[in-house]
Amino acid sequence: MATAEALPFDDAVFDVVVSRLVFHHLPGDAKGLALAEMARVLGPGGRLLIVDLASPTAQGAHHIVAHVLGTQPDTGADLAALIHGAGFTQLTTGKLMHGMLTGVAAVNPERSAQE
Repeated sequence: MATAEALPFDDAVFDVVVSRLVFHHLPGDAKGLALAEMARVLGPGGRLLIVDLASPTAQGAHHIVAHVLGTQPDTGADLAALIHGAGFTQLTTGKLMHGMLTGVAAVNPERSAQE
């Protein structure tokens, strides 16, 4: 068992990391820590895909889902900004499931030998 903020894997061992419907459960600081861990376990050029609840202002039944879960989902822009701020590049975003979900794909940049 592990948390998103402390993944039990060596550095740069994965080509792809996928997170599905997890980020809205993480408190603010834990999101940044989770992204740092994802970057750590991803190899240079590795791909990240995060799918989570969409903006509370979007159309659709996700308002009910958020209410039932007791969460306030991030907007896709906020999620993309967090991912970019964690050092990921080549971000692509989009709405999924009739706007209920937001997907963000990104690339773990090549790291220099000094890092």
